[in-house]
Amino acid sequence: MSPDENASTDGASEVRWAHRVPKEPIRRLYESEAAGVIDEALLDDVGTRFAMRCESILAVAEANRGIVRCPRCDRESRESVIHRDGEGAEEEPLRCPACGWTTTWGAYRRTWTRRQLSQGAAESAFRGFLARWKAAKMPAQKMIAVDQVIHAFHAFLMRHKQTGERRTMPTRAVAVNLIEGRLADVIEFLDGIAGTDRKSPDLERTAADWRARIAVNRTIEWGRWKMADKPSTKAILIRDATASDLPVLDAVRPGDAIHRDRIRDADGRILRYLLVEAGGLVVGFGVLVLAQPSSWPKMKHLPQMLDLFIRPDLRGHGYGRLLIAAMERMAKDDGHDEMRLGVDPEKNAAAMRLYARLGYVPIDPAPVEDRWEFVDSAGVVHRGVEMIIHMRKPLV
Repeated sequence: MSPDENASTDGASEVRWAHRVPKEPIRRLYESEAAGVIDEALLDDVGTRFAMRCESILAVAEANRGIVRCPRCDRESRESVIHRDGEGAEEEPLRCPACGWTTTWGAYRRTWTRRQLSQGAAESAFRGFLARWKAAKMPAQKMIAVDQVIHAFHAFLMRHKQTGERRTMPTRAVAVNLIEGRLADVIEFLDGIAGTDRKSPDLERTAADWRARIAVNRTIEWGRWKMADKPSTKAILIRDATASDLPVLDAVRPGDAIHRDRIRDADGRILRYLLVEAGGLVVGFGVLVLAQPSSWPKMKHLPQMLDLFIRPDLRGHGYGRLLIAAMERMAKDDGHDEMRLGVDPEKNAAAMRLYARLGYVPIDPAPVEDRWEFVDSAGVVHRGVEMIIHMRKPLV
C-alpha cells in the first residue's frame, strides 16, 4: 500500500458516532414520571443523548446521499462538508477542503457498519424528535418528545406474495436505533415501560398506541410479505385529508396534533391540506394557503405552498412534482395568477433546485430570517428560525 493510500484510510479513526443509550436511565426516567415528579436532570441527559444519536443517524443518511461531514471540523466546532462525486466505490477518496482530513469512502462507511445507524424508513421520526426536543422548554414537552421517538416504527411499503396487496406496515421499532440491546430485548423493555402507570395523558396515549401497533406487528405472518416495488405514478390521486387519515398521516411523518389541527383548519377555500396517494397508499402531503387564515400570523406571500413532504423512501419518483402541479391548478382555478413558496437554500438545496426547474424564481436577493412559533392543540410549543428564500412562479 502506498503512503497516500495509508493516509486516505487513517482518517477514519477520527470518526465518532453517538452511542445508543442504556436502558437503566430510561427506566428511571419513566419511574420518576410515574411517581409524579419528572427527574429533570435525568430527562435532559437522556434527551440530549437521544438527540446526539439522531444526529449521527441522519449524518450517516446524508453521507449515503453524497454529503459527508468532516469529523475533525465537527470536533473543532466548524462546519465543513465533503461532496462525494463517485457512485460508492470503496476507493473513492474523501478530503475536507477546510482542514485536509482524508479517508476513503469504504473506510468511512465501515465506521458505522453493524452499529444500528441506518435511518431506514424512519427519517421523519428522527428529524421530528430533534425539532420537538429543540423547541421544548417545559419538562412535560421534553418527556413527550422522548416518549414519541422511542415508540415510533420504521414503516416500509410491503406487498403480499400471494394476493399482491400493498400495505405500509410497522416493520421495526425505531428504539433499536436509539436504545442498547437486541431488537427483542428492546421491545421487551418498551413493553415493560408501556405497562407502567403514567401521569401524563399524552404519554398514556403513546403507550396505548404502542400496545396496539406491536400487537398488530406480532400477528403478521411476515413470511407472506416482502418489500414492495415503488408505487407507480400512473395511479396518483391528490385529495383533501380527512380525520380518518390521521393514523396514516402520523405514520408518514409523526405529529398527530399538527395533522389534526391542519385538518380542522382546512376549509377548502382559505386553506387545503392535501394528500398524495399512489396506488391507494398515502406517500406525502402538503399545505396550500389560498388566503389569510384568521387564526394564523400575518402572511406576506399568498397564495403559498407550505410543508411539502414526500416519504423519504419514496422520493425521486415524481410525487412531489405532481403535488406541486395540482396545487398550482387549484390556485389558478381560485383566480390567482402566481404561486409562492419559501425554502431554506442550505438545508433544502435539493428542493430549491426542483422549484427552479419547475419555473420558480427568487423574490429575495438573499435569504431572509423567518422566525415562527405556534402552539398545537396538544399544548406543545413549536418554534424555529430559518433563513428563507421566497420564490414565485406565474400561473399561466
